[in-house]
Amino acid sequence: MGKNGMDAPARRRGIGRWGSASGTGASVLVAWLVLASPAGALPIVRDVAPYSGASPFESHSPVLNGSCSIRSGSAFAVLLGHLHANASSGRVFAGGSVCTTAGRSHLSTTDGFLGPSFTAGAAGVHQVVYRWQVTWNGSGFSCGRTCNSTIRILVFGNLFDNTTGLWLLGGALAHDKAIPIVDHSIRLGAWSGGASNLTLSMKFFVSLTPGDEYRFYSGLSTFAEARGHSAAFGTPFAIVNVATGSDFASVVSMTLI
Repeated sequence: MGKNGMDAPARRRGIGRWGSASGTGASVLVAWLVLASPAGALPIVRDVAPYSGASPFESHSPVLNGSCSIRSGSAFAVLLGHLHANASSGRVFAGGSVCTTAGRSHLSTTDGFLGPSFTAGAAGVHQVVYRWQVTWNGSGFSCGRTCNSTIRILVFGNLFDNTTGLWLLGGALAHDKAIPIVDHSIRLGAWSGGASNLTLSMKFFVSLTPGDEYRFYSGLSTFAEARGHSAAFGTPFAIVNVATGSDFASVVSMTLI
């Protein structure tokens, strides 16, 4: 068990796909973890879709409607598909497309589920496990000099004490418990990548108070950024897609052990 409450990466089933026509700075991180209970332990609570009583949440940074052309300073930052989380299926859809000829253009998204809920029957330390399946695609271009193209995807989780109104990990998005699926940045060249049906789990331990009502909480975040130098050097762009066609993510299960 690592210091962040996550097991060491399990046997790889595939590393997705990633291609770079040219350039430097490529970095891809895929976390592979399997749902594993301590020896002899059985789930106390295990929810699967449809997530009855769960409240979907979604948010994104400001969009910028425009176009990227030879005109210096043009830019856009738009959502891909329809950002939403569906409690009936457990699926979440998120992604963005950004572009700029000069300066910076970026877009971030977050969506997921708060709930279902359960009531703690006894005091003690328990493990929370959120199991995800993710299919994603990404692409971009960067023009060198001070240009850059970046995408990120991560899944995160927490537990909310509905009785006290407190997050057990100290804040809704506990970054030390988040699992990065991809973190890719390039300074020069074109690139594309993706992966299908990644199965991963994020885990952490919490102390529960008997009689308190708790709500599961897990979601997915995406980030796309493009930095340009001037129209004369090309048009950097970045696309991160967990939103359209066959690209989406699912919360497979929420478990208390």
